[in-house]
Amino acid sequence: MTLNTTRKFLRYIVASTSLLFFITSAKADEPSDIELQVWQPFVEAWKNMDAEKLLSLHTNDVVRVMEREQSISSGSDYLDELERMIKMMHKQGVTSDIELRFSGIVTEQNLSWQHGIYRAKMHHPVKGEMLGYAAFSVLLEKDGDTWKIKFDHDTPSTEAAFIQLSGSKLTD
Repeated sequence: MTLNTTRKFLRYIVASTSLLFFITSAKADEPSDIELQVWQPFVEAWKNMDAEKLLSLHTNDVVRVMEREQSISSGSDYLDELERMIKMMHKQGVTSDIELRFSGIVTEQNLSWQHGIYRAKMHHPVKGEMLGYAAFSVLLEKDGDTWKIKFDHDTPSTEAAFIQLSGSKLTD
């Protein structure tokens, strides 16, 4: 290879690598389909106490494991209870804010296993502000082009554990 050919080749490599880095960086900053279809609407639904929106993010055969309560609920039993709870809180004037931080995500084809910790701040007009943390695990299922929550589990966690995941925010 001549010196001129080597220089052209190196310029090509540098330009290609820079372009690839730019494309990869831009893509990493873009929200995923899951974030757009599930997590952003989930956070918004909690913030607005929007039962209909929250229910629409779950499959009809969703399974919910509540470790603290030692209970498992599924399908319409869980969805009906969730709807009743959200509507009651909305009627009472409760406001809420939830932040999700992820510690692991495994996605293949039409399934995605995601886990992390959330912080929920709630304000009740009479009882005042309440703050809670929980570790969560979810299995999301893609039906056609739409991701939904198929399995949901959480267990109590701490502020310290939440802070440790500070670099892993997907939503706030």
